[in-house]
Amino acid sequence: MLKTYLFIICLTTLFTACNEGLKPEPENADLAGKGFVKGTIIVKDGVNGWKKSKDSIFAVRVAGFLDNPPSDIINSVLNGKAYLNSDTVALYQDSTVFYIPINDSPKTIQYLGVALQYSKSSFLSQRVIGVYTESGDNTKPSVIKVTPFDTVNVRIYIDFENLPPQPSL
Repeated sequence: MLKTYLFIICLTTLFTACNEGLKPEPENADLAGKGFVKGTIIVKDGVNGWKKSKDSIFAVRVAGFLDNPPSDIINSVLNGKAYLNSDTVALYQDSTVFYIPINDSPKTIQYLGVALQYSKSSFLSQRVIGVYTESGDNTKPSVIKVTPFDTVNVRIYIDFENLPPQPSL
């Protein structure tokens, strides 16, 4: 009799604890979460390539935009249509890395650019010095699809003697 009660208790516990715990997620489930763009910036001619900049170099940051070209950079940032790393990347290196969190992925980044800030006193004093492009043509930025809980790895090449087109502020 005791064995029967224990068996019934075990079965009851098993069935109530499973409550669809093994049910697969639907294929079209809308997942949302933080994704990342991780990249390496490579400067043509390495450390000596930085000397070819026609501007002073106060800071270098990376930004991704949901539109290409970014029609209004300031409003894109203010309206959540841009993602950027707030800290400057390491300067005067052959290469350096960056991370950009995409807190509300999935998102499609249409334009990922590296900007050089050439005046300490004005955040608006910036020039694009590199864009992410799979083709190698810096006039043709490539799209990046960022999915939740994933990291997309990219490389951006900077050639101070051949800068990409400059979007409007």
